[in-house]
Amino acid sequence: MRMSKKLTGLVLTLACAMAFSSGGSGSGGGGGNSGGSNSGGGNSGSGNSGRNGNTSSTSSKGANSGGAKNPTGNQGGTQSANQTANPASGRGGNRKLSSLKTVPVPGPTAAELSDLVRDKAAAIALGKAFFWEMQFGSDGFTACATCHFNAGADSRTMNQTDPGLRRVDSNGNPSADSTIFHPGFGPNHQLSVSDFPLHQLADINRANSAVLSDNNNIVGSQGVLRNNFNDVILGLGPEDETSIADPVWSITDTSGAQLNVRRSTPRNAPPVINAIFNYRNFWDGRAQNTFNGVNPFGTGDPNASLLQTDASSLDIVHEVTLRLSNSALASQAVGPPGSDVEMSATGRPFVKMGKKMLSLTPLVLQQVSPNDSVLGSLSADPFTGLNTDYVSMIQAAFQPKWWSSDVIVDKDSHFLHLGRPLNTDEYSQMEYNFSMFWGVAIQMYEATLVSDSSRFDQFMEGNRGALSSLEQRGLDRFQGKGGCTNCHNGGEFTDATVSSVASRGVVERLPGGRWHDVGFHNIGVRPTDDDMGIAASDPSGLASLSAAQLASMGKLAGTSIPAGAPVAVRGAVKTPSLRNVELTGPYFVNGGQATLDQVVDFYSRGGDFPSVDVDPNLQRAGFSADDKAAVVAFLKSLTDERVRSQSAPFDHPSLIIPNGMVITDGALNEQTITIPAVGAGGGASLPKFCQGLDGGPSPGCN
Repeated sequence: MRMSKKLTGLVLTLACAMAFSSGGSGSGGGGGNSGGSNSGGGNSGSGNSGRNGNTSSTSSKGANSGGAKNPTGNQGGTQSANQTANPASGRGGNRKLSSLKTVPVPGPTAAELSDLVRDKAAAIALGKAFFWEMQFGSDGFTACATCHFNAGADSRTMNQTDPGLRRVDSNGNPSADSTIFHPGFGPNHQLSVSDFPLHQLADINRANSAVLSDNNNIVGSQGVLRNNFNDVILGLGPEDETSIADPVWSITDTSGAQLNVRRSTPRNAPPVINAIFNYRNFWDGRAQNTFNGVNPFGTGDPNASLLQTDASSLDIVHEVTLRLSNSALASQAVGPPGSDVEMSATGRPFVKMGKKMLSLTPLVLQQVSPNDSVLGSLSADPFTGLNTDYVSMIQAAFQPKWWSSDVIVDKDSHFLHLGRPLNTDEYSQMEYNFSMFWGVAIQMYEATLVSDSSRFDQFMEGNRGALSSLEQRGLDRFQGKGGCTNCHNGGEFTDATVSSVASRGVVERLPGGRWHDVGFHNIGVRPTDDDMGIAASDPSGLASLSAAQLASMGKLAGTSIPAGAPVAVRGAVKTPSLRNVELTGPYFVNGGQATLDQVVDFYSRGGDFPSVDVDPNLQRAGFSADDKAAVVAFLKSLTDERVRSQSAPFDHPSLIIPNGMVITDGALNEQTITIPAVGAGGGASLPKFCQGLDGGPSPGCN
């Protein structure tokens, strides 16, 4: 009998990589119920979406019981950050705007990646299939792309509302009204022009003018119906699940009975295009820069582990720990699959997801263009799906030591026998490691979604005719009077990136002396208690997701922040990129603005909810009407026309997405939107969110 525990990969030391433990118990290996959008983040529940994290070794052939249990315990105590914090002014770190072509695409080191991946092109193809796969959700109908189909974002306008599940009271507990919808804004609501902005003022230029209406609800993304997970059914996308009455997301049907509708996320879904540049992902940054192969929490979960085949025998595996640097997208990718709002029935573990997926024909519900830039050679056109299977795709993409063993284990990695699984509670090494394949492959695919060919990029590369005089004036106001580059800087148009952290540190001091996490700001979109953002705790055991706050609490060493130092992190969320922003509405973490005009109005008046928590760099821009028009025109120059036309690398398989319930033939039925497959040459121009609003298009939706 052979038992061992190894460490593979490198522990990221860049400013602690936000992969630390607060000294409490580690996460149980599960991604938890994220309740947010795929890259927007949301409520992190305590339910597991992976293994339970117990450390044990599996047995080789001939062993009696499969080895003894050997728990490692938690990483308690004070953690260490190895990068000095930046004590500068916190005003963008002097990062200048530039063409995105000047910014290297971040990712793991070559050594780290080669330890996992045998063929990069095969891994990218696998990641694209995973991302667009409708069969992956518990309902057999929900893909990652379901909430990221329009320029990487979600432009649906029906059944997209959430009552504000992130809202807390003064004690940090869920607010009494966090499950109560604003009048006329309930489940299955059809969004209209008159709904926006959610905070409406008598004078759009003054934050202190009379409030005409205020809606503390969220425009998020509809996911799945409320169900409890029972088991997967091999060969089928829909799983064995039990429907549970939903007191929040339900409506009355034509017979008077209560009918569940799809639940919606408590944060707006930000785009996945260019998300590879982010140092951390989700609005609250809980998808850590270091990927542990199992869940979003990095080394915050010291018990997350994988199985690796022994070099001498396929009958032996070792339990190993993965630390993959600059891989926040991989950490993000493994969060939503376990969310019982976004993709999953409650209680579905990742090993079950792997078991189901390995029994399915890839994309069998969807058309794949034979001209698809990545999947074209695998297309089964004129039939649906691909002419291969997920087992073969994983074998082509990943090193054999991650899938080649004959060992069969249970969900806790206990050795059972050699050969093949005999039921759905036994797992092959490939099924057990599926979370790692999922995260790494999707990250590699999304790393290709870089929109670096906008007219702004051309302008910065020397083509002075690429921007009109109005757009150039908007650029001047954006950088000058508006102070927009305090947060939206660099070629990425956000300070929440790997390159930003590399130049500025993970934390820095703001004007006035308080500390904050680089790339995370409270700009007064909503009262702080509506969404605590990076200051919230996390299922992994973190007292806070903020490095600055943990350092101030004395639970994170290695920064310049002294214990007890003042911080400004409450309500702070990740700065989104502005690239392709014309196509990615609605805007802000709450989805509260429908048009770019409304966004520029917000900044012109200096935000909506001033408080001590608001970043001091946010100042009233005081734009004139001409300034506003110029800034909006400039923002539209950030659109990469390949994104608008869905041409490579932004082409994709077909997709059917749910879009609320409607009455047909006297009964309530779910309506859907069918998005056709698009090859490398592109297709129809993408619509804007504001064009789909009832009573639209909105003023300013041009």
